[in-house]
Amino acid sequence: MKDSINLLIIIFAIIILILLAIYGHEYDKNKNEWNNGYCSCGGHWKYEQSVEDTYIYRCDNCGKTIEVEEVQAFVVTIKNGV
Repeated sequence: MKDSINLLIIIFAIIILILLAIYGHEYDKNKNEWNNGYCSCGGHWKYEQSVEDTYIYRCDNCGKTIEVEEVQAFVVTIKNGV
């Protein structure tokens, strides 16, 4: 009985670790594709549409689209009052 409970705890821990690894990979993928709001061609990502929990952005320069799992926004830094 005690062995089966320990086995269930180990299996549960492994499943949690796998899910965290998948989530971390997806987060890095989204962050790299978003690239602070810039496409690799130099254009800006513009919000196109959302489908369930996926947000689609299109480059205003080359037309490439990306799908990310969270809403992205530009971060504006104000320096020296400019």
